[in-house]
Amino acid sequence: MIATEAKTRIRNLRDGEDAPLDTALLSLKIDPEWCWVAEYDDRVVGCVLAANAHGICILLRILAIPPCPPNLPMLLLRQVFRDARKRGCFMWASVLSDHAESEVKLARVAARYGAKLFPFNGVFVAGSLEVK
Repeated sequence: MIATEAKTRIRNLRDGEDAPLDTALLSLKIDPEWCWVAEYDDRVVGCVLAANAHGICILLRILAIPPCPPNLPMLLLRQVFRDARKRGCFMWASVLSDHAESEVKLARVAARYGAKLFPFNGVFVAGSLEVK
């Protein structure tokens, strides 16, 4: 156990609580059951936003806010994966950039733990379902 684990508390977002996400994601209707926050020394220092899609835990955003423990992303992901398994998910997936050092590092860690990497060239697209 790393010393910082004892001081880190990971929990789901509470109803009505704002997630510590970038402003582009704050307009989403966030399901508290699929948003985890990490507290360290009584302040929020990280968060994971995910979704269940047909038994696949889709990781939409992983955020660590300095100063936070260096192992915070791994602590968050362990808790997310435990909870997702309990909720019926059998695998996880995410889109990672090969231009962001932190995401390249996460891809390496994922591959070491048996995840499959599917490189592609393209763009992730999202749009409103509101008819215009």
